[in-house]
Amino acid sequence: METGQIYDFAVNKRTGPASKLFHGGFERPSHCQFGPDGALYVVDFGTIHIAPERGAIRQRMDTGTLWRIRRVAGPQGVTPPNPTPVPIYLLQGLALLAGVVGIGVISARLLKKARGNSNGKGSNT
Repeated sequence: METGQIYDFAVNKRTGPASKLFHGGFERPSHCQFGPDGALYVVDFGTIHIAPERGAIRQRMDTGTLWRIRRVAGPQGVTPPNPTPVPIYLLQGLALLAGVVGIGVISARLLKKARGNSNGKGSNT
């Protein structure tokens, strides 16, 4: 506080919400305040989903957290490493890939069926 310098001291190991990266860190921290005991308390909303059809968000029950961050004995002033940026979340990438493959398979089947019907193979008349 005396120097006015700012240091990150509570960050996720990787950039992004904890639920997407499965490392148990911050999800959606929204507010922080020092308590009378000198600890920093951080309110974390937890998992939310954007609901554009309602113009709001949907919160998932039992995913929020109240973090208590306090000093402990030992070496002080150690700067944590920078978070590792992740350009796309692993599960989102796999879901995207599965969706693209699924659409390709369904499209191929529909096209094959449509060609069969146009050649007279698919009709019972």
